[in-house]
Amino acid sequence: MMLSLPSLTQFAGAALGLVVGALASLLPVPLSLGLLALALLAVCMWLTPLASLVALLVLAPLRVLILTESSFQLPLDIGQILFAVLLAVRVLHLVSERQPFVIRLAAVHTPLLILIGVSMFTVFVTNALTVTLTEVIKWLSMLIVAHYISLEAHAGKWRWIVAALILAGVANALVGIYIFFGGSGALHLLVLERYFRAFGTFGQPNPFGGFLAILFPLAFCMLLDAIYRLWSARSVLWLVLTGFYACAVLLLAAGVFVSWSRGAWLSLIAAMVGVVFALPRRTFISFAVSLIAVGLFVGAYTFNLIPQSVVARLASSTSDFFAFQDMRGIDITTDNYAVAERLAHWQAALNMAEANPLGVGLGNYEVVYDQYRLLAWKFPLGHAHNYYLNILAEAGIIGLLAYLFFMGHNLVMCWYARALPAVGIRLLATGLWGAWLYLVFHSFLDNLYVNNLFLHIGAILGLSYFVYHSAYGAKRVE
Repeated sequence: MMLSLPSLTQFAGAALGLVVGALASLLPVPLSLGLLALALLAVCMWLTPLASLVALLVLAPLRVLILTESSFQLPLDIGQILFAVLLAVRVLHLVSERQPFVIRLAAVHTPLLILIGVSMFTVFVTNALTVTLTEVIKWLSMLIVAHYISLEAHAGKWRWIVAALILAGVANALVGIYIFFGGSGALHLLVLERYFRAFGTFGQPNPFGGFLAILFPLAFCMLLDAIYRLWSARSVLWLVLTGFYACAVLLLAAGVFVSWSRGAWLSLIAAMVGVVFALPRRTFISFAVSLIAVGLFVGAYTFNLIPQSVVARLASSTSDFFAFQDMRGIDITTDNYAVAERLAHWQAALNMAEANPLGVGLGNYEVVYDQYRLLAWKFPLGHAHNYYLNILAEAGIIGLLAYLFFMGHNLVMCWYARALPAVGIRLLATGLWGAWLYLVFHSFLDNLYVNNLFLHIGAILGLSYFVYHSAYGAKRVE
């Protein structure tokens, strides 16, 4: 007798329950709880593929923490494992629904496809083929995630996807706040003589601050959307969502602050000015509101309403970066060491680009660093701490132009969509516009494609495709 698919599913579920129950009764309590949590997650994934997406977004940033703190190592990166699970769950659901598994490429994918093509071309000039292929796979993974997110968003699940993204940031913000108030103990990260720069699960404060800050504009705009819905519908659901996004905005802002990252602070200020400018649908109102926002900031600075420690931290960033010219002749002190180190890596990237017009191979900055470094800076930081210079060094001028085209296209998509009359989509597009603006600015000071954040950026890209299609197709999606 042939079993139908639902019968097989019920049988497999019962068998899984028996196995998990038997193992849980034999294993120690912590392992039993972990096993039960995994079983529950598996059930949720079967009920909805979005559960696997939530797991991916929330847990993927644990990569560095697992590598540095775990007593055992996973066979693969946590992000790779969860990405594979996401694909497997998607395929299983498509099979159960008798739908084909295809990626339908569209015109909006062209900039990313060009960037992937240029990245693949660098295998012919690379110094470490496996490193380059790993980086190419990252961009391909971003395309797959973006396509998947776009499909799910068009199926009416975009609010759940945004909530999952924000939840991932909130989870890391809580870890960072705990570290700031004494959970680190790393004396080289001591600030204000009693606190510690937060680094969440990233191991470093700057990418941690960047991760939270790139999500802040999105959380802020979703808070505005929730308040609007609450005012219109006055339902318990929107009351809960308003509370969630209000807490998220506060926690993300606190997390960015406790990272003590000047790059994150300055880039977020610039991005939020862009968000304020984009919120009104009429340009003259945008200019007026932006001027008011800038005026309030200048007034707060003038009347000493901003803590002096923050003012000094922000002021030092401009003075340090513009005080140096040739890093080979700088007098290194404890005060300027961090900035001097970053600028020395910028100069090494320029040396690579000058000697290799086609690049040294994607991901190969650290591999060839010793050949192009300045004499006083022996140890590489993994990347150039300026993504534009980094991709210029690794993929040449063609790679840099492809990346600029990709970023510009993302900004244009979101800017075009923020003129939609549908309030929810318009605010989503504005939040995405702010996220891309943030990435544009912070990329001058760091590389945020680390610790599996390319997966989150892929999710932001997928939502950008969604809002653009909504505007381009004149669809009214609430």
